[in-house]
Amino acid sequence: MSSQHAYMVVHAWLVVDLLRHGLWCQNMFIPVPPIPFRILRHLVEQANTIVTTEALLHAGWPDEVRGREDLYPQIHYLRTLLEANVHRPQVLITRRRDGYWLRMDGPGWREDLPQGS
Repeated sequence: MSSQHAYMVVHAWLVVDLLRHGLWCQNMFIPVPPIPFRILRHLVEQANTIVTTEALLHAGWPDEVRGREDLYPQIHYLRTLLEANVHRPQVLITRRRDGYWLRMDGPGWREDLPQGS
């Protein structure tokens, strides 16, 4: 990731703001607390690839040893922000036994905030 990139356009209606540690969702800014934001950032940096649970645990708690039971509530919280229906995820998808996949169909990294965000 280039140091100039500050925004990841995940979908036309969803932009991750790395500068302000939050999301632009349908023109509204939503701040994201530190732990879920670190997990989200890692998913964004690996968009469209499966990220292991262990990698997300390390991203969320880089200086602590944590278990899967600590990650699940953070994933659920992120889904409440990213998904239209948390019971039928289309953006943050679980790959059983493998990890999680942030499905991105937006144009990707931007240096400036896209119009309409």
